[in-house]
Formats: sequence, structure tokens, C-alpha cells
Amino acid sequence: MSRSVLASRSSELVAGCRFSGGLAQRNAAPRPSTRPSSSVISLNSGARAVPRSSLVVRAYQSLGSRGRFRGRGPPKPRGPPKNEDIRGKEVRVIGSQRENLGVMPTKEAVSLAQSEGLDLVLVTPDASPPVCRVVDFGKYMYEQEKKKKEAKKGQSKAKSSVKELKMRPNTDVHDYNVRLKRAKQFLAKGNKVKITVVFSGRDMAYKDKGRELLDRFRSDVEEDGHVDGRPSMQGRQMMMFLNPGPKKDKQ
Repeated sequence: MSRSVLASRSSELVAGCRFSGGLAQRNAAPRPSTRPSSSVISLNSGARAVPRSSLVVRAYQSLGSRGRFRGRGPPKPRGPPKNEDIRGKEVRVIGSQRENLGVMPTKEAVSLAQSEGLDLVLVTPDASPPVCRVVDFGKYMYEQEKKKKEAKKGQSKAKSSVKELKMRPNTDVHDYNVRLKRAKQFLAKGNKVKITVVFSGRDMAYKDKGRELLDRFRSDVEEDGHVDGRPSMQGRQMMMFLNPGPKKDKQ
């Protein structure tokens, strides 16, 4: 047998051994892993397995009162203190019919309110002794919120802004009517209106036209507003202020 034939057969035998060894490794049963699973952690051989998620939760809870994991704490009660939340040994009690029941111990006042099916609410904590009312807490909070909204509406009405409208001495009829309409809208909403006539360049020689324009504007808005003072000249601007509502005659 030649050397070449022997070499080819020996290479075939080696390849066959490698192939059979790979199949054996694939068909063999998997070895048990000694490493703990990522989702389950066993502290020791005698203790039961603890899920990793529970350990994370416990670690977060243990750090909840300090460090960066500190929580916001329990929510604060809405509204003034009531019933058992009222501190102090004695309080002055206002009854459910707004009658003065006098000074009594806090516990007695709470039991009195609860006997009527109502709550004891602290309304004046700075008084000596503090003043409490016997009311329905939900109804009391609703009334307080309603009062706040009404107060805000009153403040918004009291704050009247000043709206400015500008014109030139040679303003045409269309632009004049547009500004007149806007001025009436502002006055109807309770705003003050500032009418400004701007003079530029050679317009300074026509101040009389500016005064005539303001007088015309004043007469056109008599039903919706009245002039506050006389028109004044500041630099290159002639100004006039209008207040909402017609002018009241002095009696």
C-alpha cells in the first residue's frame, strides 16, 4: 500500500473521531449549574430561595428614610385641623347654628360635634383659647373655596389695565373708525384707554390737527367713556386718557 493511500485513510479516521466526539458532547445531559439564577438568590444551603426583586424592594425600603431614596412622607391633611387633630386642652366652641357655646375641653367639644354628626373644625388658631366651629367639614371646605374664587374675581375686576391706541394727524377715515371701535370695546370691558397722536418730521407744524382729532374722538365716545383731564403734549406725542362709563354730572 502506497504512502499516499495510508495518509488519506489516517486523515479520514481522525476526522471521524472528531465528528463522533462532537455528537457525544451534544447528546450528553447538561451539567447542573452551581451558579445561582439571576432571578433567585439563595443565602445558604439551609435557607429558602429569595427572589431578587424582593431583595431590591427591601433595600429600597431600608433606605427610604435616608439618603437619596428618601420619600415625600405621608400627604398633608387638606384644610384646617379637625376633631382629634386639634391640639390644645381647651377651645372656644361656636355651635352649628353659630351660637357661642363658651370655652370647654377639646375632647368634650369633639364628642359634642360628633354627637350631632358633624365635625369640630379649628377656624382661629391664634386666638386664646383657639376658636372652633361645629360644622360639616366637607361643606365648610366648599364654602371656603367658593369665597377664594369670588375674591380672585373681585381682584381681577379691580385691576383695570390701560390700553393705548396711536394715530397720526393725517389719519384717514377707515383707520380712525377702526381705532374708535377698539376704544369702545376696551371701555366696555372696564379698561382705561390712552389715545396718542404721534407727530413726526413736519407734522409738528400741525398740532392743531392733532387737537381737533382728539376732540372728535372724545365726542364720538361720550356714551362709552369720558375724558380724564385735558390732552397733554409730551415731546412729539399728544395724549388723552379715557375712563370707562359716561361722565357723571356733579350735583
